[in-house]
Amino acid sequence: MALQSWLERLEIEPDGTTRPYDIVTKDFRLHPFTTPDKDFPHCCKDHFLSFQELTKWANTFLPEAESMMLAKKTLFNLSNTESFILFTFNQDDWYEEISDFIEYNIFSFGSSINHAERYLMKLGGFIKTIQIPNNYHKSRKLDDLILLWLKNSMFSRDLFHLRKAFDKWFYSFPFELSFLSELKDKYDLFFGIVNDDFTDFDDSSFMVEINKMTDAILYNHNTSNLYKQKLITDPAKLKFELIASQRTHKLNNENFYGQNSDSDPEYRRMIQKWFKDEVKFVDAISKLLPDSSPDVQPLLPSKKSQENSKGIDEELPSFESLFQDEASADASLKILKNLERPVINESNVYIGYSKGVIPMWISVLKVYPDFFRHDISDLLLSKILNSKIIGLNLSKDASEFRTHYARLKGNALRLEMKTLFSQFVQSSQSSHKGKLGK
Repeated sequence: MALQSWLERLEIEPDGTTRPYDIVTKDFRLHPFTTPDKDFPHCCKDHFLSFQELTKWANTFLPEAESMMLAKKTLFNLSNTESFILFTFNQDDWYEEISDFIEYNIFSFGSSINHAERYLMKLGGFIKTIQIPNNYHKSRKLDDLILLWLKNSMFSRDLFHLRKAFDKWFYSFPFELSFLSELKDKYDLFFGIVNDDFTDFDDSSFMVEINKMTDAILYNHNTSNLYKQKLITDPAKLKFELIASQRTHKLNNENFYGQNSDSDPEYRRMIQKWFKDEVKFVDAISKLLPDSSPDVQPLLPSKKSQENSKGIDEELPSFESLFQDEASADASLKILKNLERPVINESNVYIGYSKGVIPMWISVLKVYPDFFRHDISDLLLSKILNSKIIGLNLSKDASEFRTHYARLKGNALRLEMKTLFSQFVQSSQSSHKGKLGK
């Protein structure tokens, strides 16, 4: 299912809200092995009892006739989603297909996303009971997704317009470029943005976050970095790839915004300028590279090219170089993963909370100078952390380290971090003493 296609088809009211709609059932039967799908939800005892329960819930905020309609819709969507999950669970693209279908069902309740609350709660219960060998990690990933949607549902957040804006960015960003393609899954970070400090975004403030993320990606992934890593072996091929992608990006955005639109988002202009700069850079360095073997290393830059290359950053130190050893580095990341409200997931992807947690985390690590270097500037630290934690996007001026975060007052979170890291420190020291005693 192409998520962007049905997003475009949703009916929007004059006040900007979206109308509920009936889902397409994908030809799945509600009773695949027993009774025909007749007189739903009076078709069987289980569905009827669930219908009564859901009607009672809906009747707490809707008139009786509307509560019965919502109960029936909730149960119908739920049954079809359960079937879809079971039929799709073992496909290669299982997560994309299932997450899109869940989102399709959620938005079918219209702008009143809290009407989807029971659908999500019951779906979460179903996912916890899936008994498929060796697929615990899939159930866990879907369970995390449901919790994110449920969190937004309980606060009645209208995410349709934000989701639509994110998809316009996501499906127009040049991830098809060979040196950006591996980033596509990593930057599918809609919830990472909307749940950052649980800010109530409007269209304008959400676009600010999209622009910051675009700037961070383009700053850290470009042909200059490829050149420094000696990965440019065929400048002509790379230039052709850039020009082809540039054209695709232009056509995609004309489709979204029109050819001469005043509503062009800033990120579109950023990407267009980036394309021009990349093509110009490849043109310049093509004169420094030999035409023959791809195994040959780039030639040393001329004096003129060195002058043109001023401002290119030196190679960024690794995150692990900030610590005594790799174990210390891993232990520090586990703090962010194991907090009561995690900041990153197991893949080191930023999943939202408050970016004020990051400077607090660093200040806790600095308490342990035997394990963590404390002589790194905030600017360099921000770059290293942006490189290590996907989607973190700390500002270029490292302003997060100078900002006061009112929501993080008190010592509870700091104490939680110290407790987590001190457990590692104690274990490390005990291990070291044990080795000395042998």
